[in-house]
Amino acid sequence: CKLKLQVNSLLEMGLPTITQLLGLISLTVALDNGLLKTPPMGWMAWERFRCDIDCKDDPENCIREDLFRDMADRLVEDGWKELGYEYVIIDDCWMSMLRDEKGRLQPEPSRFPGGIAQLARYIHDHGLKLGIYADMGSHTCMGFPGTTLDKIEIDAQTFASWGVDYLKFDGCNSNPAEQILGYPLMSKALNATGRPMAYSCSWPVYVGGLPPDDNLLHIKVSKTKELMVDFRRRQREEHAPLSINGTTVERVNSFRFLGVHISEDLTWTHHTDFITKSARQRLFFLRRLRRLNMDSRQLLQVHHREYPDWLHHHLVNYSLLGDICHLWRNYFDIQDSWDSVQAIIEWFSNNQDDLQPAAGPGRWNDPDMLIIGNYGLSLDQARSQMALWAIMAAPLIMSNDLRNLDNSARAILQNKVAIAINQDPMGIQGRRLLQEKSYIEVYWRPLSHSASALVFLSRRTDMPYVYHTSLSKLNYDAGNYEVNKMDEMNLRIVSAKIDSCVAIVIETWLDNNIPDVAVELAGRFLLRADRTAASEKHRGGAVYISQS
Repeated sequence: CKLKLQVNSLLEMGLPTITQLLGLISLTVALDNGLLKTPPMGWMAWERFRCDIDCKDDPENCIREDLFRDMADRLVEDGWKELGYEYVIIDDCWMSMLRDEKGRLQPEPSRFPGGIAQLARYIHDHGLKLGIYADMGSHTCMGFPGTTLDKIEIDAQTFASWGVDYLKFDGCNSNPAEQILGYPLMSKALNATGRPMAYSCSWPVYVGGLPPDDNLLHIKVSKTKELMVDFRRRQREEHAPLSINGTTVERVNSFRFLGVHISEDLTWTHHTDFITKSARQRLFFLRRLRRLNMDSRQLLQVHHREYPDWLHHHLVNYSLLGDICHLWRNYFDIQDSWDSVQAIIEWFSNNQDDLQPAAGPGRWNDPDMLIIGNYGLSLDQARSQMALWAIMAAPLIMSNDLRNLDNSARAILQNKVAIAINQDPMGIQGRRLLQEKSYIEVYWRPLSHSASALVFLSRRTDMPYVYHTSLSKLNYDAGNYEVNKMDEMNLRIVSAKIDSCVAIVIETWLDNNIPDVAVELAGRFLLRADRTAASEKHRGGAVYISQS
């Protein structure tokens, strides 16, 4: 509690000493415990099962130990473990509302009667690893006890004593000052336990996901309250007006407030109020002046300024993150929809120059869970997510019901070539190579042994379309290349060599055999993906290319 009060006082003072404190922590933190040299693979409860704690009326789907035992059984018996899916990860809502008499977190006894240590033994006996969830705020995102700064050490020790192998550390109900201290402190505490644990940090998503820039608008609303808003436009350059009590202030649809990404509809508020809110809730920007008894006459001045030094250097410092975390969430939670998948892909692609260099063995950007096998994706959209997550060197953490997974979803998630691309030991994150006016996108990733992978994604919804490209446009030198098939990814290889004059043919056959996307190399088709125009389903294909 003493440490928490100290941090609050620093926040009120403008955090003048945060940089020095963080420097002291950083000198003692290096989470190089040899884990996650390739992206982690496994299963997590959140997206599919959320915070269902109604075990009386919904015993099959509620967050309880039987659910995680069932998923462990499925990972082993259905062939997932041998492919690399090894983590079973508990997300929010596992805790009791009260800590025990020694101040330790404890599971809700009615839903985890055997305790977490016993569940960990069950998972380990299956040759798997157990992950668990905590939140560095006053409460978790769903209102269960949080791991405040004064509880970090005891919670790390508790997780180690239970045999936990992976910690997802969320950031709801915390502020930037607490995050700057808390995420490195948890890394240090996990190291101090002596038990190797993978450490997943949600820090970047709570501070905008990107390193800061100087495109900041500083708005003082009183002598004691001020707003700092980044007006950087994500998609379009034109600005839209914002009216506050009749006063118009220039603004864009999408911006960051103290590094927290905000969308269009929301609340104009002073920083000590807003930053305690969850980025996951996507708080918006307009009404809170009324609560603060402010009006337009209190809007004193608008001018540009830079981030404070402490915020500029430590807002999203990916070098620091790579030293203290194995992976980190950059963007909002995935939802069970193709729109959500597309939004994630778009954000990662638009910001790949900042994000790609941060990734590598033992340090991964995390675009969130695989939702294949749930309700929101068509079969072809599911193929697209798997192919793109492989290209992005993303964690392959499923969130679905493995007990009731259909064969088509299983085939996609168990695609050995896609997994091999994802797990390539070089660990280089792929990039969007081309974004055509025809709404065809090409993604590329370099692999070991002079190999590479390509994904062709169609964003079209209108009608079949033929896409032409060339070796040079795809940044391939003239020469001979061997093209390998990705089963269950809509590819059928007809011939297997590319040279400067003659291209191979790869064809895909979907329902109705209507060609959608075709790639032409030296006058021949390299890739042809098909789509039924009437269905308006986005489809694409993936190829694996090695130099011969």
